[in-house]
Amino acid sequence: MVLRIAFAVFDDIPDGGAVAHRVQMLATGLASLGHEVHIIAPCKFSGRPLSAEIDGVMVHWGAYIDRRMSHTVRASARKRYLMYKTCRLLLRQGLDWLVLYGIGLEGLPFMLLGKIAHCKVVADNCDISYPSKQSSFKVLLQIISDRIGHLLVTPVWTLTLSSAAV
Repeated sequence: MVLRIAFAVFDDIPDGGAVAHRVQMLATGLASLGHEVHIIAPCKFSGRPLSAEIDGVMVHWGAYIDRRMSHTVRASARKRYLMYKTCRLLLRQGLDWLVLYGIGLEGLPFMLLGKIAHCKVVADNCDISYPSKQSSFKVLLQIISDRIGHLLVTPVWTLTLSSAAV
């Protein structure tokens, strides 16, 4: 049975950090088993088109954006909105699984979309980080969002991946 699986991740694919590489490895492994796998990423920093196949996985970027402008509040809101639209389009085409990877509380609209489309929604919370002495206010807000997402939203999801379970 071939499953249609989509990963939603707020990281730069394929040039991101550890989270992006983990998602790519998971997606490539599932694609090698014969499943149809998609990755929904917020933006692409260079070149076009906004959809491409990488190692058997279809990657969909929300927009092309200049790296200097990617950290503004306006750009962050735009990236989330475009990821939401891409996810909605894939769900309309029929997905079996939607995997929200390292998203925290921001995953609530994606979770609701998946539930409305009768798709199994999987959440990963193994990237919850902890504050350090050098943490900025923005980092602290992200940590709070991750923890609230873990406590309030995660119990509603179909399945939760965590570092202890893997």
